[in-house]
Parts: sequence; C-alpha cells; structure tokens
Amino acid sequence: MVCGACRVYISFFNDQRTLIGTTHEWRTADMAPQRGEFQEFLTGELPRWAERIVDGETVRIDGRVPEDRITRREREFLKRRGIISTLLVPLHLHGKVVGFVGFDRNSDDAGFADEDASLLCMSVNIIGNALERKQSEYSLQESEDLYRTTLDSITDAVSVVDTDLRLILANDAFRDWCSDLGLDTDVTDRPLFDVLPFLTDAGKQQYHRVARTGQPLTTERSYRVGRRSIVLRETKIPIVERGEVDKIITVIRDITRQKQLENTKLQAYTQIERNMEQFALLADHIRNPLQVIQGMADLIESKESETIAKQVRRINHIIDQLDERWGESRRLSTFWRRYS
Repeated sequence: MVCGACRVYISFFNDQRTLIGTTHEWRTADMAPQRGEFQEFLTGELPRWAERIVDGETVRIDGRVPEDRITRREREFLKRRGIISTLLVPLHLHGKVVGFVGFDRNSDDAGFADEDASLLCMSVNIIGNALERKQSEYSLQESEDLYRTTLDSITDAVSVVDTDLRLILANDAFRDWCSDLGLDTDVTDRPLFDVLPFLTDAGKQQYHRVARTGQPLTTERSYRVGRRSIVLRETKIPIVERGEVDKIITVIRDITRQKQLENTKLQAYTQIERNMEQFALLADHIRNPLQVIQGMADLIESKESETIAKQVRRINHIIDQLDERWGESRRLSTFWRRYS
C-alpha cells in the first residue's frame, strides 16, 4: 500500500456539509471495511478537522502526540477507524472542495513524512483532475444525448457543423432525406460538402457569413440532384461559445412540392384570367352582329321586325348578365391571387 498506509479511501461531503460518505476504499486484509459508511454532523458544527478540509487545508492527525495536542473528537475519529494516524487531503472539483482522500496508518512508525505528504497531495490533485474530466465527459455525453433526442424529434432535416464545415451531428430526418436523394447516410465527422455534393459555392459563402456575423440566415434555393430538381429552404443558426461562433445548426426543409403547387396555382390563375379576357372579347363580338341584325330589322318594317327586336334585346340582357358575372369573377380572381 502507498507510503505504508493500511487504508486509502475517498469521502465526499453532501452540499449542506452535514454528511460525509466513503465511496471508494483500498485496504489491507486486516482492516475493517469503511466503504458505504456515512458520518452525520449537525449543521454548523463540523469537527475542527473537517472545517480545515473545507477550507482547503491538508490535515494530519497523529494519535502518538500528547493529549493536549489533539482534540477529543480527533482521537475518537482515530479510534473509530482502528488507526494510529491519518493524512486527509482535500479533493477539489471545479475549484470547490467536495470531499477528501484519506490515508490511514496503524503501524508504530505511523507518522507521514513531509515528502510523503507532498507526494500524496500531488496524487490527490491528479485524482481530482481525473474526476473533473470524467464528470465533464459525463455531462457532455448527457447533454449530447439530450441534444440528439431533441434533434431526432424534429421532422425537418437538421445538421450541426463546426466552423470548418465538418458535419458533427445530424438527426434521423437528415439521414432519411439523404437516403431519399440517393446519397450516403454515413454523415458524421465528414465535410458537409462531401455529404451534400450538390451544394454550391454560394452556400459555402453563406456559412462563412453566419460564422463571421453571428446572425442567423434563411434562404431558398433550387438544386439539381441527379435527374431531380429540388427546392430547399435553409435556416442557418449560429451557436456562440465564449463570444465566438463555434458551430452552426442548419434546418433544411424540402419545399419542392410546395413550390410546384404554387407554380400550378399561378398557371391556373393566369389561364383563368386569359379565359376571362377572351370571354370579354367574345361578348363584344356577339354584340356587334346583334347591332347589325337590329338595324336590318328596323329597315324591314314588318311584323317579324318586332319579334327580331325582342330576341335581340333578350340576347343583350343575357350578355349584360354575363358581363356582370365576369366582373365578379375578376374581383374574386384578384382576391385569390393576393391571399392564397
């Protein structure tokens, strides 16, 4: 065991500093296990050795010293653990004391030399750094899992790239979209423009613009993918860390079908208006011959003239009604075009 210790263990305080629990332990066969044990204190009444640890001080307790140089609670601490001396080194995580690493000895030469104490303090710092790194990795993994779950719940294709435009994350909808386009679905840790080779230099400039300005950007653009023509609405959103753009989220929506419907509606409206113009001309073309018929009937001056005139007036009335309906249809067409 290190430096002649019979037991080495790691203990943590709870947030209120009212409980100390041993979570890890290494001991010789003759020592009773302490792992899983907890020691409870009243709030504000930590023993002196615990207060010193919280203050970041390394504590040595040696039971061989005279009575007046060690407190009663410290002797109780040694007795309860079956040891003669101990070295307690504070454990820091993210700059805060969260517990300590204890080194117990129960031999006659039970004291810890200064060089041993320095070496053990360095070891504890290494342990603290390792725990801190592990905690950061766990937090990062937890955040990434949450991030991925959130992305996968979005039906639009979503990707995340770094400032080198390397794709570091993509949701299921993005992969499904790539598969539908006949592209490779193995997209992670690859250059975005290798994953989506149909993107243009203009798209690359847009990413550089978002990275430079830190402002989101939404664009619509047509692309040719093989024999297919697609229209995409792309929203690029910067992720800022430490005052600089570190990543860019892109939300891609395929609006090809929407654009096709809009074009179909536009063509339909255009054809309707063309038909209406032709109808207006047709009405004039009918009226002109009617005027000739009416004039000739007036010249004949027979009993049939009145019948002819009556029918001409009837046809003119019908054409007037058609003109009125044409005006209503024109107004409806203008309304549809404006608000649809």
